[in-house]
Amino acid sequence: MLIARRRTTLLATAAVIGLGVSAGACMRPDPKSSPPLRKPSDREVLAMRYAMAEALVQREQYGQAAPYVRDLLALQPKDARLHYLLGVILREQGVEGAAERELHKSVQLQPKAPAAYAALAVLRTKQRKLHAAEKLLRRAVELSPRSTRYHSDLGFCLLLQRRLPDALQSLEEAVRLDPSNRRAFNNLGLVLGLQGKRDAAMKAFRQAGSLVMALTNMGFVAQMRGRPLQARRYYERALQKRADFAPALRNLRSLDPNAAAAYAPQAADPEPKPKSKPKSKKESK
Repeated sequence: MLIARRRTTLLATAAVIGLGVSAGACMRPDPKSSPPLRKPSDREVLAMRYAMAEALVQREQYGQAAPYVRDLLALQPKDARLHYLLGVILREQGVEGAAERELHKSVQLQPKAPAAYAALAVLRTKQRKLHAAEKLLRRAVELSPRSTRYHSDLGFCLLLQRRLPDALQSLEEAVRLDPSNRRAFNNLGLVLGLQGKRDAAMKAFRQAGSLVMALTNMGFVAQMRGRPLQARRYYERALQKRADFAPALRNLRSLDPNAAAAYAPQAADPEPKPKSKPKSKKESK
C-alpha cells in the first residue's frame, strides 16, 4: 500500500508540473504578434543628449561633456543654456577668454537667467576682479533672491574684499534659506572669526563639518589676524584629533618662516556629509 501511495503522489506531482509547463507555454507571447520596438524620434534623441551634457557638467566631468555640448550647439546655436554650459567647461579647463565669450553670449541670449551671471562672477573672482564679480553676483541674487548659492557666493566675494558686515549679511541670508549649506556656514565662520567672535565662529564651522576641520579653520582665522601662537595651538589640536589632516599640516608648516613661501595658509573646505547608517531594529525601538 505504501508503494502504491508513493506512485500515486509521484503521478499527481508529475501531472501538476506538466500542467505548469503547459500553462507557461500557452502564456508565452507570439513574437509575430508583439509590436516592434519604436525608434526614438530626433527630438527625443536630442533631449537625451541634452540631459547627458547637463549631468556630466554637474558631475564636473568636463572633458566628457564638451563633445555633447559642442554637437548640440551646432544644431541649436541660439540656445543660451548650451552657451552657459560650454562657458563653464572652458572656464574649468583654464580657457578663460573663450569661456568669457560663451558666458557673455548666454547673457545676451537670455538676460534674465542668473546662472550665467554667477558663472562669470567665478571667472572674475579668479582674476581678482572682485568689484566686477560682486556686481555680477548682485544681479544673480536680484534674479533669483531665494538661491542660497548666490547669496553664499556674494558673501564670499565680500569677505575677500574684507567688507565683513556686508559679507555677514549675505551669508546669514544664505544659511537662513538653506540650513544645510555647509559651504555657506564655512564662509560664515571665517567672517565671524575675523570679527573676533570666536565662539560663534566655532559654532558655524561645526555646522560646516568635522571638529578637525573647525579647529583648522579657527587656526587659519587666527593666522589671518596676526596671531601665530594661537594659530599653532589650533593646528596642533586638530592634528591631535587626526594626525594626517593635510590642511592642518600645511598651515602649521606655513608658520615656519623658512617654509612660509612654499606653504601659504588656506582655509579647509567643508568635508562631504557622511551618509547616515540605517538603524537596526534594536536601535529603532
